[in-house]
Amino acid sequence: MPKFTLKVGEERPVATPKAYLNILSASAQFVVESPEIGVLAGKANKQFTMGEYRSVNFVNNTDAPIDIEYEVANIITTSSGEANVNIQNEVVVKRIVEAIQVNASATVEDGKMATNVSDIFLPVPDNRVTISNGQTLEVFAARPALNRLVALQLITAHDDLSKICMSNTQANAANKKGFFLQGNEDAPAGYEWQTETSVWVHNYSGHSITLAGGEMWRA
Repeated sequence: MPKFTLKVGEERPVATPKAYLNILSASAQFVVESPEIGVLAGKANKQFTMGEYRSVNFVNNTDAPIDIEYEVANIITTSSGEANVNIQNEVVVKRIVEAIQVNASATVEDGKMATNVSDIFLPVPDNRVTISNGQTLEVFAARPALNRLVALQLITAHDDLSKICMSNTQANAANKKGFFLQGNEDAPAGYEWQTETSVWVHNYSGHSITLAGGEMWRA
């Protein structure tokens, strides 16, 4: 299979003694011409039926050299399973024949997608609303529920801003490895946490603190 580089402006004669001229590869589009066939575009994977035409010229009318590989044959040849595909024109997909499988969970109401908002609310239990200074308390137990959201507010009736750390374990909260809130009744501090884990609160305010809030989820 002949292979050569066509220089800028070069015109090279190519013998075509057989029925078909196949352009196997070309680094850019070039011109295939002869007095009999006129001027045609040559590019990779293009095939010409030559018939009685025994010669053409390859012409490089670009501003860069072009690498070309071609073959002449008496049978029609096709290629399949190429590793690289070069798409020169815009691809428009009108429809998808094969079904697409998607793993997803959604709720449809009245033909429209619905948001799975929480429909259950439980406030902070009464025995966990107040936390003494230095105490670390499990405010909410773990709950593997859909869209579970924990909301807490610091509403202590004290002139000084209260300080707490909330986390998913007693050790993390006590060691201040979590989320921090600082506030009081006049300037409430709040935090919302979407989690299935338990929620622990450590009070390091120097006085007792009061919490408000609750947990929400969808049944």
